[in-house]
Amino acid sequence: MSKIVLIIPSLRSGGAERVMSLLANTWADNSKFEIYLIILTDQKIYYQLSERVIVLIPRFGYRNNLISKFFYTLRLMGFIRKSLSKIQPLSVLSFCERYNNLVLLATLGSKFGVFVSDRGNPYRNIGLFNDRLRRVLYGTAKGIISQTNESADFIRKFTSNQNVIVIPNPLRRLKDVEVNKSNIVLYVGRFEQNKNQIDLIHAFASSENQDWKLRFVGEGEKRDFLLQEAKKLGIERQVQFFPFTSDIDRHFSEARIFAFTSLEEGFPNVLIEALGHGLACISYDCPVGPADIISQTNGLLIENGNKEEFGRQLKKMMADEHYLSKLKPDRLAIRHRYYFEKITTDYLNFITKS
Repeated sequence: MSKIVLIIPSLRSGGAERVMSLLANTWADNSKFEIYLIILTDQKIYYQLSERVIVLIPRFGYRNNLISKFFYTLRLMGFIRKSLSKIQPLSVLSFCERYNNLVLLATLGSKFGVFVSDRGNPYRNIGLFNDRLRRVLYGTAKGIISQTNESADFIRKFTSNQNVIVIPNPLRRLKDVEVNKSNIVLYVGRFEQNKNQIDLIHAFASSENQDWKLRFVGEGEKRDFLLQEAKKLGIERQVQFFPFTSDIDRHFSEARIFAFTSLEEGFPNVLIEALGHGLACISYDCPVGPADIISQTNGLLIENGNKEEFGRQLKKMMADEHYLSKLKPDRLAIRHRYYFEKITTDYLNFITKS
């Protein structure tokens, strides 16, 4: 039985973590493969894993100083190399930029076929040292998986590696919940600075439409700030906050519009989930991801950071039923395009047959 090793920093609630857990669980059900998952930091695991996935986690940490972090990094590299030497995998797939560098460093000179995938905005500054490492080390990877065409073009120009393939994130199995649609503008995601939900708060307030609710589903440090901003604008009774939940499909099923104001992304899974539920979507055309997902026939792309235009278009969507209906996507076509079995098979074929 062939062995595959997947490596990721953590399995906290996030897009990269969701995709990694989906790959691990799907491939573990394949009798041809034995799946190992190396989680590089000892943190709470948010996503459920199949009992067939063999999980390895280093049980050591570091103190908050440079010397401790340096020796911790060396120990982590040793842990990776020792684990791979013991497992002897057919292929290794690593997620996330800085940690990809670490994995590639740890496997230099080895016989393991290491594939890497960046999961964020390719233009994001990850530090001069890590950028230079990536420019050199990515050339040693057996292959690179990008989530978008723009990311793939960047990687080919930035590194010497030309074995780059574009594979979008898979769409999880969506649950169609039998509920009545409501006038809800929905946002799902973490409340962080680059997610920029403040623009959505202001855009919703500018509509001056008392018939709609703005619903946020997520967690993060900016939650209280957003709540206070809603109070300042006098719309606190129209703004709802819900925590992340396993019943997220109920929120998608109840809403009519999905609004997305991130200033940067890697590949926003929530956008394809919203489209897969048939919601009319409006999003900033941020780097990168939305332009690969939203077309003129299934939503609206707004110039990145153009708050005025975003507000105008959202107001029109909320006020004009005919306009809103024209923006509704073909949800079955979206589900077929991002069908998780197709995407996970594409991943598997690339890392085992390249």
